[in-house]
Amino acid sequence: MSAAADPPVDQTRVWADPDQTGVFADGDTAAGGYGFAPTDSTEHPALNAVGDYRIAAKLGEGGMGAVFRAVRGKDGREVALKVLSRQVVQRPGFRQRFHREAQAMSRLTHPNIVRYLAAGEVNGLVYLAMELVDGGSVADRVKADKKLSVADALAVGVAAGRALEYIHRKQIVHRDVKPDNLLLTAAGEVKLADLGLAKATDDTDVSLTGTGTGMGTPLYAPPEQIRDAKRADARSDLYALGGVIYFALTGEPPFGAGANFLELVTAKEKGVYPLASAKNPKVPAEVDRLLFKLLAKPPELRYQSAAEFLQDAKRAGFTADRLSPAGG
Repeated sequence: MSAAADPPVDQTRVWADPDQTGVFADGDTAAGGYGFAPTDSTEHPALNAVGDYRIAAKLGEGGMGAVFRAVRGKDGREVALKVLSRQVVQRPGFRQRFHREAQAMSRLTHPNIVRYLAAGEVNGLVYLAMELVDGGSVADRVKADKKLSVADALAVGVAAGRALEYIHRKQIVHRDVKPDNLLLTAAGEVKLADLGLAKATDDTDVSLTGTGTGMGTPLYAPPEQIRDAKRADARSDLYALGGVIYFALTGEPPFGAGANFLELVTAKEKGVYPLASAKNPKVPAEVDRLLFKLLAKPPELRYQSAAEFLQDAKRAGFTADRLSPAGG
């Protein structure tokens, strides 16, 4: 089924802002991924300001646009500002996807989820303002440390599991859980970011994905999602979480490290991977068991809810949800 055409958007349209009609979330209490990779690229023209937001620095960039450190004019608050490239805005469906991300995040307030502050369009620039998380991502931390301690890797799992439990209760499936989308604060808090691929499980028309099209990051997405993103459900997010924990423990994903796409898909369809304890002797058997259930190929053999995973993690002695200080 083809996606509906994008509705016209006024040059000053505000989709959601705490000071405008249609408030969805704001607060004055309190960069890694935000869906884009760090870059020094100059592909996207330099910006000085977007509406009320003064640009301070570029944090990352991808095919859809860029994310900036910015300062909100009305109160001087630092934020992360995601801005679509002008070329992308003109493509059918991309504005709708970006708008959907803002709508999804407007429903979410949780300590382990990046808080979204405002979204809209000004002078042809589509933007999304978010809480600024300054400690990099889980991917950055693993790259620096080669691997995390068992305690820290499971703290990532517990924190992300709590975030997933919350969004799943809100009938939202993330569909792109990966190390780059788990951001860290200086205090070691873990925050789930980038709802750009999120699907509302109670609205079959919310997704821009056509049947038979896979979305997400193949290294972490489960086989059913790679085949068809519309089949993704809460158990798909838990499979991806298993991959993140495995990566944190070993420094590489469970399937397809260094493989091409076909080899990766074949490995996932077989469902066989080296035990984390074989890659990292410090990993105890109970963690291998947690991963075995998270990474089961058939969704019916996985944890059926994040709450179920968190309960098993607690039985195994893992309840902490913050990482130790970087370099500690």
